[in-house]
Amino acid sequence: MSICVFFIANMLESKAYEVELKDAEPDIIELLVEFAYTARISVNSNNVQSLLDAANQYQIEPVKKMCVDFLKEQVDATNCLGISVLAECLDCPELKATADDFIFQHFTEVYKTDEFLQLDVKRVTQLLHQDALTVRVEDQVKILFRFPYSSEE
Repeated sequence: MSICVFFIANMLESKAYEVELKDAEPDIIELLVEFAYTARISVNSNNVQSLLDAANQYQIEPVKKMCVDFLKEQVDATNCLGISVLAECLDCPELKATADDFIFQHFTEVYKTDEFLQLDVKRVTQLLHQDALTVRVEDQVKILFRFPYSSEE
């Protein structure tokens, strides 16, 4: 529900003198309140993840869209895997599609990143089985030798 609904609907928050916003960073809440009054907000690489999380939590769709649009422009080989996970967690299908498309089209760059080495075997296997993945067979072999498999898996 929108943060504004707390105050205008027949909810407990509408009658309270103070409303506690749990797990919210004060500077992010300040930006959201300012947005509520001005319809303006500054999205940048320092605040986009926290802002997207808060906009998603409080269902402030215009801010969520601005954050998604910003992140879509930032997707590269070093962050596409993390952005894909973030997009999935925060229910941002458009952002997830952008990140996943980048992964599939630039996989030979992506598998060389530190972010790739953080993936579990299940996720690597999922990626390698994608029909949209553009990678040569010899590169798939290189990927398998690069990946630090655990003997427990």
